[in-house]
Amino acid sequence: MNGRRALWLVTVREIRERSRSRAFRVSSLLTVALMLLLVFLPTLFEGRVDTYRIGSVGPGNDELLAGVETILGIEDGGDTVEEIPFPDETTARAAISSGEVEAVLVGGSRLIVERAGGIGGSRVVSLLQESAASLRVEALLADPESAEVLEILSSDSLEVEALSGEEEGEADSRATVAYAGLILMYVAVLTYGTWTLTGVTEEKSSRVVEVLLATLRPRHLLAGKVLGIGLLGLGQFVVTVTIAVVGIQLTGALDLPELPLESVAMLVVWFVLGYAIYSLGFGAAGALATRMEDAQSTAAPFTILAVGGFFASFAALEKPDGALAVVTTYLPPTAPFVAPLRFALGALPWWEVLLSIVVALAGIVGLVRLGGRIYAGGLLRTGAKVGWREALRSRDL
Repeated sequence: MNGRRALWLVTVREIRERSRSRAFRVSSLLTVALMLLLVFLPTLFEGRVDTYRIGSVGPGNDELLAGVETILGIEDGGDTVEEIPFPDETTARAAISSGEVEAVLVGGSRLIVERAGGIGGSRVVSLLQESAASLRVEALLADPESAEVLEILSSDSLEVEALSGEEEGEADSRATVAYAGLILMYVAVLTYGTWTLTGVTEEKSSRVVEVLLATLRPRHLLAGKVLGIGLLGLGQFVVTVTIAVVGIQLTGALDLPELPLESVAMLVVWFVLGYAIYSLGFGAAGALATRMEDAQSTAAPFTILAVGGFFASFAALEKPDGALAVVTTYLPPTAPFVAPLRFALGALPWWEVLLSIVVALAGIVGLVRLGGRIYAGGLLRTGAKVGWREALRSRDL
């Protein structure tokens, strides 16, 4: 059987078997359900109006509360302020503890709250701080209208010109693609790489692979498995994202930025390359394990490489032209995380893009041969877990 036909048969078999599995169907349904929940959840709170209950002790609080109302009016969210007067601080403190009010103003100069910050803290503190700051600005500017002061403080007075020629919105869209792509790349590499790892280990432990190797070469079996799972995973990913985008467009729950097509295309290219690089490694690692319990330990080197590439991308995000970012662009294990990020940030010219892709493709070809050698050396070995060196020496392809 020639190599192309063998690769095609293994790919089709992998897609058919995986798509019929209960695990794949359940994971697909859960992924879609989670995505729909994230899309439609904001609509449940749309139009919600909050009333901030603020206590007041002594004189001098009216101007601060009026400033909060002005801020809420500028934001046009429909939120309101309710003032609750108290005769003394003791009564006011008890009201805070009981939840009757969120904060208490004392004499226009002090603010008492239950907690100073942290998760779940009230927004009242920031509103009152903004109001107090606006009053101080009013005093300095000969008492102008507070709404005008707040508008000046919350708007950009300087026109921004970027040497790259990009508009501010375009730069923000590129940054959005870069950051979102980084997270998606990391999740996809580990998720679909683990599919390959468990698939190889399951076939080895069930002895099914012994029948397959009677007519197929190990590297064709490994490459077909990676290609089949990759196409299935990519299909699942595209369906999930499409459902999410359609849901967002129908509900208007989120304001999607206009994404640069070249950045999205670059992300897709490196998504495929990154998956191929790591899935070949995970597939070879799965051949070394004899039980599912051993699979994660044999794949640990590739998991560490993925984590290293993820953290290298943060260095590139901070300094896209730095030495570390440039070097990791041309290393196959880290390039899928760093290259699309640098391109989205405008720090990777086209000639470097092509060179990094060529290096990655060369790395994939090398991994097919090396991974196939390890794959062949470990598949037919049962009993104890097989080491990397032992697998390399045990089979000469």
